[in-house]
Amino acid sequence: MSKVLVYTDGGRGASIHCVKLAVNGLQQAISSLLPGHANVTLTTPNEIRQGILRDNVSVLVMPGGRDLPYCEELNGIGNIEIKKFVCSGGSYLGLCAGAYYGCDSIQFSKGNDALEVCGERELKFYNGIGIGPVFPGFQYNSNIGAKSSYIVLSKEAEILMKKLEVKKLSDQMLGSVHVYYNGGPYFIPYTTRPEHISRKEGPSSIEKVLAWYTTDDGSTLHAAIVYDTYEKGRVVLSGVHVEACPSMLSCVYEGDPFINGIISELECTEQIRHHLFSGIIKFLLSK
Repeated sequence: MSKVLVYTDGGRGASIHCVKLAVNGLQQAISSLLPGHANVTLTTPNEIRQGILRDNVSVLVMPGGRDLPYCEELNGIGNIEIKKFVCSGGSYLGLCAGAYYGCDSIQFSKGNDALEVCGERELKFYNGIGIGPVFPGFQYNSNIGAKSSYIVLSKEAEILMKKLEVKKLSDQMLGSVHVYYNGGPYFIPYTTRPEHISRKEGPSSIEKVLAWYTTDDGSTLHAAIVYDTYEKGRVVLSGVHVEACPSMLSCVYEGDPFINGIISELECTEQIRHHLFSGIIKFLLSK
């Protein structure tokens, strides 16, 4: 049985709440589509640096939290291990902070001295910029800026889910789905590489869009979830918490008024969200 590893660092970068959401979402997805196919477990930065990704691992999941501590722990040998893992056939799932981390560069709260984080990132799976937050109000260690984000699923998503035989979802694909959002990025590809961004020639980046953010009137904005093959591996970067089911959110953030205020809306499209995330996991586990 292969392993799906969820990154954890004791809450320094990877939020303890987001780690719980990721583990629960992964277990649900695997049990519904690929029972017995993979075991979900945790891994640490030290284990990644020491080569755990070479030991029968199928997917590495970088959860929500803060991406700067990811850089501090993994820049250099850790990211070399991750890049080798994906290029040789492994899969990477970046959620919120983990999605920023998979971009060529990021702009977070640019111009806000209290929150701003901007700069290049080493993994560079996405040849573009992860920019956020998408919606106002974000605060660290709080859900005050949390939102039930309404994302539109792309035509690419319909094609992918049909190919993966996620039939319950492919029949409903041209609609939208409510998902938990709290500070994640949207994705802007480079048309030409800015002069200040330098990179040696390497594998082409992921570029397909799985879902788009929308405005209140239903107009599409920027990419919310991007995906593609990368060398021999596969990568999905999601600015929204597509892994998070309403019941687990209520459990993890018990009594949080900001979460309680969005649960009913999330529940309206929970079946679609579940099948969408299951399809993403099936894509990442498929070789």
